Amino acid sequence: MKVLSALGNGHFEEIHPIPFETFEVRLAKDNAIRLSRKGNYLVMAWTADGWSNSNAGVVFPETGVDDHDKDPDIKDLWPTEIVLADNEPICALPAIHFVETERLRMHDSVPTPMDSSFYYGIGGRLKKELQPALTVAHHSDKLADLIQKELAAFGTLSQALESSFPARLIKKMGKNGVSDSDVKKRLEDIEQKRERLARIGILPADRQSFSMPANAIDENTREVLAIYAEDTEAKLGMLEETASKIELFTDIINRRFRYKSMEIAKTGYLFRDHRGEEIPITVLSSGEQHQLVMLYQLLFEIKPGTLVLIDEPELSLHIAWAKQFIKDLLAITALAGIDVLIATHSPDLIHDRWDLTVELKGPALP
Repeated sequence: MKVLSALGNGHFEEIHPIPFETFEVRLAKDNAIRLSRKGNYLVMAWTADGWSNSNAGVVFPETGVDDHDKDPDIKDLWPTEIVLADNEPICALPAIHFVETERLRMHDSVPTPMDSSFYYGIGGRLKKELQPALTVAHHSDKLADLIQKELAAFGTLSQALESSFPARLIKKMGKNGVSDSDVKKRLEDIEQKRERLARIGILPADRQSFSMPANAIDENTREVLAIYAEDTEAKLGMLEETASKIELFTDIINRRFRYKSMEIAKTGYLFRDHRGEEIPITVLSSGEQHQLVMLYQLLFEIKPGTLVLIDEPELSLHIAWAKQFIKDLLAITALAGIDVLIATHSPDLIHDRWDLTVELKGPALP
C-alpha cells in the first residue's frame, strides 16, 4: 500500500527503502504500470496493450543525484518521455490517499483551544512551546468553519432571491397554475427539511415552525407561496451535501460509541455522556479518536474519484465496530464518491462480505 500511495503521488523517495523487485499496477483497458529496481534506481514502465509494446524508462535515482550515464544498465533508458494519447497519459492512476496509522496528533501543530502548552524561561525570556495538536480537535474546528461557509453562501443566495422576488412574482403571476395541495405539500416538505437541518446542527433550532392553514388558499396567496417554496428549496438544496455527510457521520459515531452521544454545534463536535453532561474531546479514548479522524477524512477531506488505501483498520476497532465497518464504509463510499482498498487480517472486519475480498498469497517457500 505504501508503494502504491507513493507511486500515485509521485513520492519516489518513499519507495526506495521498501524491499521489492517488481511492483505492477493493472488498470482498466489493459493499461498497466510496472516499477522495478535496477541497482540504486527505480525504473517505471507503462503500457496500453501488453508488455510487448511497453514504454520503459522513467528513472528515479535513490540519492536524487543524476549519474545515470555512468550506469550501463540505466543509461540507455534515459531520457524517455511518457507517451501521450489525445494529450492524456496512457496510464493514469487515480488520485490516491493513504490513511496513516498514526493519525491522532498533527505533527505540524496548529494553535487551537485544545493545544497543551507550557511556558518556561530561558535567559530571562518567556517562551511558549506547543505540543502536537489533537487531529480530532482540528477537525472539529474545520467542520465548524465548513458550516459557517455554507451558511454564508446560503445567506448570499437568500439576499439575491429576496431582491429579485417582486420582479419574479409579477412575471409569474397567473402563470404558475398550482393547486392548494401542491403548495401545501411543498411547504410541508420544506418544514421537514428545515427540522432535519436544525437537528443535524446546520440551521438554528430556535426558529418558529410554519403551519399551513386548514382552509383553502386564495389564488394570489398560492402564487406568492409557490415562489417562496421554489426559493426556499433552492437555498436548502445548497446545504444538502454537507447535511447528508454530517448525518451519516454522527449516525455512525452514535451507533459505535457507548454511553456517549455526539452532535454538531456551532463550535464543532459536542459530546455528552449518558447523563447529558458535556465531555471534552481530550478525554475520548484513542480508539474513539481514531474513528472520528478516519470518518472525517473519508467524508469531508477526500475528493470524489480518489482511491483511498486503509491499512489494517481493525487495529483501532472494537470487535462490535469491526463487524459493522464494511457496511458503514459502503455507505460512505456511495455518498462521498470514493473507492477504498483495505488490507486486513481480520475475519471480524470482513464479517459477511467475503464476496468483496481477494486473498493475497506470497511466493511458494522452498
